Amino acid sequence: MTSKEWKDVKFSDIVTFKYGKMPVKNKILEAGGYPIYSGYRYVGYYNEYNIDKNTLVIVARGVGGTGDVKLTKEKCYLTNLSIAVLPRNNNLINIFYLYYYFLLHNLRYLDSGSAQSQITISDLEKLVIKLPPLETQEKIARVLSSLDDKIELNNKINQNLEQQAQAIFNTYISKYSSTKYKVKDVILTANTGADAIQKAPIVDYDTRIRCVRVGDLSNNRNFWQWGFTKVTNDVFEQYQLKKDDIIVTRTATLGLNRLITENLSAVYNNGLIRITVDNNKIFPLLLYRHFQTKDFFNYINRIESETSVRPNMKINYLLDYEFSYLKLTEQNELVKILTALSQIVEINNAENEKLTQLRDALLPKLMNGEIDVDKVEV
Repeated sequence: MTSKEWKDVKFSDIVTFKYGKMPVKNKILEAGGYPIYSGYRYVGYYNEYNIDKNTLVIVARGVGGTGDVKLTKEKCYLTNLSIAVLPRNNNLINIFYLYYYFLLHNLRYLDSGSAQSQITISDLEKLVIKLPPLETQEKIARVLSSLDDKIELNNKINQNLEQQAQAIFNTYISKYSSTKYKVKDVILTANTGADAIQKAPIVDYDTRIRCVRVGDLSNNRNFWQWGFTKVTNDVFEQYQLKKDDIIVTRTATLGLNRLITENLSAVYNNGLIRITVDNNKIFPLLLYRHFQTKDFFNYINRIESETSVRPNMKINYLLDYEFSYLKLTEQNELVKILTALSQIVEINNAENEKLTQLRDALLPKLMNGEIDVDKVEV
């Protein structure tokens, strides 16, 4: 069947909508129960769920990006920042097809333009989408899902490797460390990034330069998923991310961090702090591992517990963090082990980039009927 035979269907005729809601405080758990997602960003656990597995979720406002779409992987609880999309009849619509449809047809244009960016159910009810027969929907979804499934598998492997690396690191620290250092004792420089509006604005076209923001770390996005920015040569030279830099979030979600493993055509904005490590005192990989410990996040969480306003971490607070220091001989031994694990993670990330590019290339061709999947065995 060609795309000319696909039908225009009113969105609200094939699905129903459900707002999330704020959880009751005394039912919020530290662990166990069902995950809570706010704007589809994980924020805790709850002893009830209101959304089932494989439900399409649209970020209604705020966290994660208004108009973003996700598919739930498990039963969970949605706050009032999100809208769940539920099929009226599974014989009419494949929810995975719908997910890919809205990956292509961005919902952000529905943003009302109000002071607080948001999308409402009434906005969604007005949508008209082009819909092929169910069998075609299912084939399109299977082709694209096969790529996403491999990406997800690589991500799970990487998560397991990260847990192994952290466990090995923690064992070494508890066994060999004897002295205490502060972050400011082992770095060369630390500074916040370029102004997000004036110096490093995000643009919707390819400039060959990307910009990492707080949301990129909170959503665990890789380099190729960061937005493009338009910057001057001077700004790029001042804020370029280079091998062995460590970036740390200082607003919104505090203390999230990442080690930069190669020179990047990218800058960081003023929601982050960039640390340049003194390699003569500590391996950057080990300082990064210190930033992954429970002790570090307990230290960062004190900021949120001591203020009722939106938290903001000062550079000096980060630099005053005290950690257990290993002798250079012990550092060398540990780094050899951790580097081997990190290299596997990098290989998986590189494969994911290629798979993502392939999926993104196929997405418009499949969703617009340029590739006739009815003639393909899937």
